[in-house]
Amino acid sequence: MKNFHANIIRIGLLLLAVTYIMPGAAENIVFNTTKTQATYQGLEYTRTSKGQTWVLSGKLSLNIISPATLDNVKYSYSDNMPVLSMKDRLFERCPYLKTIAVPRYVTVIGRYTFKECAALTSVTLPDSIFTVGEMAFAYSPNLSSSFTFPYLKELGNYAFKACSSLESVEFSNNLTKIGVGVFQGCSSLTSVVVGSGLKTIPEYTFQGCAALNNFSIPNSVTAIRDYAFAGSGLERIVLPLNLSSLKENAFQNCTNLASAVFLNKKVTIIIRDYVFDGCTKLTELILPPTLAGIKNCSFRNCSSLPQLEIPDKVLAIGDSAFEGCSKLAKVSIPQSVTAIGECAFKGCSELDSVYSSIEVPFKLEKDVFAGISPACVLTVPYGKRQAYINAGWTEAVFKGGVREMPAPAGISPVTVGKASGVYYDLQGKRVARPRPGAIYIKDGRKVRMR
Repeated sequence: MKNFHANIIRIGLLLLAVTYIMPGAAENIVFNTTKTQATYQGLEYTRTSKGQTWVLSGKLSLNIISPATLDNVKYSYSDNMPVLSMKDRLFERCPYLKTIAVPRYVTVIGRYTFKECAALTSVTLPDSIFTVGEMAFAYSPNLSSSFTFPYLKELGNYAFKACSSLESVEFSNNLTKIGVGVFQGCSSLTSVVVGSGLKTIPEYTFQGCAALNNFSIPNSVTAIRDYAFAGSGLERIVLPLNLSSLKENAFQNCTNLASAVFLNKKVTIIIRDYVFDGCTKLTELILPPTLAGIKNCSFRNCSSLPQLEIPDKVLAIGDSAFEGCSKLAKVSIPQSVTAIGECAFKGCSELDSVYSSIEVPFKLEKDVFAGISPACVLTVPYGKRQAYINAGWTEAVFKGGVREMPAPAGISPVTVGKASGVYYDLQGKRVARPRPGAIYIKDGRKVRMR
């Protein structure tokens, strides 16, 4: 019975602590040059005699607005009266704050808590942290702690933005949501580990993380948003099995990226505008068979890419999609493609071989193949040469010539003007006038008209 009453009292005290934590900001607690103690709502705050070192012994709340001379903070607390939350803006713009150890009961780091702490180098956090608020550590350029968050569930927008000395952060499978730009501009960041709870990598997450040369995207991720890795130091990226959304500029100007491999074999995906634009070292590109479209400037200025095989479900290739891919020597275009945008292959100066499986060629847009190799040969389906020329795929564009693929096995070529005898289509219906490019049955064998 005594233990029961003790537990009731403990719970009551904990609720009292929460009551103090949840309201808005407390009044400023001010220390002058002569006093070393201050009391607020029955809680005592003490400054030691060593000038810039303060000991805050308040047990119920961390809700104190700190003066500009704050250098080091130590929190004392009672097991019966734990501090649960660091309030919003608690140490924002404390220019002399260097180190702080957060008590083990804290679960929430509020918004802007350590924002713009110019001298802050070390923050020791307990495993109990569940939430880190918006811009909690942002613009603290000397923060170099290595953080591990075993229970963190949510990381707010721009939480570590411009923490240019931050090197390492590790999360567990508990992390399910990260905000926009959480590591944007963390130029020294070399290691980030995330678990299988994450489904989206939001906008600007790793933009400008120049030292981040390796990152493993979990297979749980289905979406990578705008500029997510733009300007990062990635050298190789494997896009996960379930990825269905790859947004604009996702890997733009990743100038160290040499390999991009898509594992997706089931989910339809479109590569959006500027996704790999400016990836000048990209040499290995394995596109998914589920790829349905390549948008504007997707691979522009990927100047080391040697060859390209476009999957056979791609419907359209956008404007300037491969413009400036100066090392691109061979391109295969599948039958599924119905449109190629302006300047799509412009400036591909070493392109000397284009294989097109398009059965019904469409008119070329402006400068699609401008500036390709003067020896470039276009190879088209058997019987389609003239159709391509009529659509503008001429030897003025492909100066190495326009050639047909060999006749399919078991099919004999017949010139329309010299056709004689009886012809049937592949459904067995008699044909009065065979047309060029079509396959018919004559005398029990297949023939293709040319």
